[in-house]
Amino acid sequence: MDYDTLYDTAKVDTPDNHRAMRRILEDYARMIPVNGDADQEKALKDATRCFLRVLADYHDPDLATAAGLEKAIDCALVHDYDETCFLSVLNHLRYADLVFLSSENSAYGDSILCKGPHGEDCIPLYTRSKWIEKDRLGRFHWHRTNIFDILDQCDCSEVDALTLNYSYNKAFYSAEDIRSAFEEFDVVDNFWTSLRLAGVEGSYLFPLLAQDFLGRNVCCIYGSNEKEVIGYLTPYKPWQAPGYNIETAAGKTVYVPLDDIKFIQELPDEDEDEDEEE
Repeated sequence: MDYDTLYDTAKVDTPDNHRAMRRILEDYARMIPVNGDADQEKALKDATRCFLRVLADYHDPDLATAAGLEKAIDCALVHDYDETCFLSVLNHLRYADLVFLSSENSAYGDSILCKGPHGEDCIPLYTRSKWIEKDRLGRFHWHRTNIFDILDQCDCSEVDALTLNYSYNKAFYSAEDIRSAFEEFDVVDNFWTSLRLAGVEGSYLFPLLAQDFLGRNVCCIYGSNEKEVIGYLTPYKPWQAPGYNIETAAGKTVYVPLDDIKFIQELPDEDEDEDEEE
């Protein structure tokens, strides 16, 4: 078993990751299709892809930036907008700021509209002002916002279609599809948070999930004699086998190979516990 702390979207949609993710969904989320039910089998495959995509994107250092969203778009274009790359674009949309155009100086003006391939109204959006078409840049004012404000504008204007950096990205996005995806992403976020806090058996750890415990305080049970260590997780060193270096409150660092882990559980943040008590 191995994992890499560097974000690499190409490492997501692999057979090994799909097998590991499916096992978790079947055993921890009880997503078990009835034998021979094609619809349930497809639903599980779609869920597996979505859960993997969100888990991987947690480790994108540019997740909340325009650069991160642009990288997701570039990846989608290279792979002809396959499902996992499309999901990554939508997932990055949750976090990154966007640029929209209006005919007013005030950022509270309505977005300008353009026409889609079938004559439908569209709201043009951009990751950064440099992608605005020159003919529009001279005629309109640009402002920063987020996708949630844009979705509100779609409701008010009864517009469903959006474009994103249309100067090079000719895809059209449905506001309704984006909302549906965001609802799914919220479910996925809650699942991963709950799984970490409830704990997972070591045999279920696979690279992306192992990575997700890094930088957290955990309780880890390891070894044949099931030793317990509590501390802050840091990556293994280049000369070590894949595992964790766990920094304890006493200032000791305990190295635990991934293959020796019996159980690992994220510990709740003390500040959050105090807030709940108040």
